[in-house]
Amino acid sequence: MTSITEETTIKKIYRDSADLLLSHTLSKITRPVTLEEVRTRISTHLLYSGDSTTLIRTFRNRKYGGI
Repeated sequence: MTSITEETTIKKIYRDSADLLLSHTLSKITRPVTLEEVRTRISTHLLYSGDSTTLIRTFRNRKYGGI
């Protein structure tokens, strides 16, 4: 079992990694993309029809096993 400090560190590393991956992915975009375009693209891949921002935050903050 991990301590609170270790768990906090692991979560921070995970979020930093996710942010780095997103930044790297976004840096490959060759033209400006609006927030509405992003939401539209995301919504085409989801069965959830509401605002995808809340759903993304939920998945980001969800605990997965040891993380």
